[in-house]
Amino acid sequence: MTEKEEKQPRLMWLDVWRGIAVINMCLYHGLWDLVYYFRLPGFDWYSALPGYVWQQSICWSFIFLSGYSYALGKNKFRRGATILFAGALVEAVAGAFGQEIHYGILSFLGLWQLLLTLPEDQLSREMRLRSWCRIGPIGFILCLGLFFLCRNVNQGSLGFESLKLVTLPGALYRSRLTACLGFPPAEFI
Repeated sequence: MTEKEEKQPRLMWLDVWRGIAVINMCLYHGLWDLVYYFRLPGFDWYSALPGYVWQQSICWSFIFLSGYSYALGKNKFRRGATILFAGALVEAVAGAFGQEIHYGILSFLGLWQLLLTLPEDQLSREMRLRSWCRIGPIGFILCLGLFFLCRNVNQGSLGFESLKLVTLPGALYRSRLTACLGFPPAEFI
């Protein structure tokens, strides 16, 4: 076995963060059921800013962890296909219970992992996406800036939350197929 083939040690902080994100997701969705299905009183904060921040922190955690872990993984196509299948399974189970979910977070993560494997296979050995992730703090700041700039794309503008910098053309939002690119039509769930 060569040095490159040796198993890399796990990054404990990634596992801890992933575990916290999963526990938070379970708690958030369990509370969602209590608040919206069982009308549990005393949880006004859940549908206000604190609940929104909690929900967003979970979503952002999964997106960051998925992107960071993508570069570390070996069988990226299989991982993307597995995550996409899990997203389809969640959508099917939710649909069986009368809840519509189209293109949830698992579908998002799985599809983009699959799509990223295509250009990566075309890159030379020196320019693999894995090495792109080693661009350091400047790359992280640029990616974070792009995230904040594109945060409102699904709502028709560039900007972050209530800050709308540019309104995007309505033609981008006319098809359910464009939802996976961040351009959902108004009736999209």
